[in-house]
Amino acid sequence: MVTAEDAAELPRLTAIKDDWRAYATDYEVADELDAIITGLLDRGTRSASGAPAG
Repeated sequence: MVTAEDAAELPRLTAIKDDWRAYATDYEVADELDAIITGLLDRGTRSASGAPAG
C-alpha cells in the first residue's frame, strides 16, 4: 500500500506501483545476490587502477 505521504516522498515508487508485479516476475533473489557478491569479489581482486592485481 502506498499512502499519500509515500506518494509525496517517493514519486517514482508511486509511478511504478501498479506495474510492480510485472517487474518482479523474473526477479530471483539468489541470482541477484550472486551477481552482487561476484561483483564485490571482482572489485576486491583489482588494483586501484582497475587492472587485475598481480
